[in-house]
Amino acid sequence: MSFSNGKISTAQFDLQPSEGLSNIKLAESLYQTLLKLKSNKLDNDIHFIYSHDSPIIILQLLKYNINFTYDTCLQKLLVIEINLKDKPDYLTFKSEGISGYDFKTLYNKIFGPTYPVA
Repeated sequence: MSFSNGKISTAQFDLQPSEGLSNIKLAESLYQTLLKLKSNKLDNDIHFIYSHDSPIIILQLLKYNINFTYDTCLQKLLVIEINLKDKPDYLTFKSEGISGYDFKTLYNKIFGPTYPVA
């Protein structure tokens, strides 16, 4: 997420394959994520999906079509899912906007199943 004087100026999310999305990292707790979203004033757009019978909790940022999937027991972030309905201008990769790329290019050429893990 991009910041200006500690506050969010515009919601920009930087894709970090194998790590996370901006300052939200894989394996962090649901509580940590909620604190980060609240500190960036993104907590009014949250929707939770859960069931007592399900092993997962899903936290959705509805405006950005982003789903964060957590383990129910440990409440650790397992998966970050970004649903690309159009070419979003709020996503970046290595400080470059990705709105000019189609899904196939992003997946096959920039990062995908064979993206090198550092």
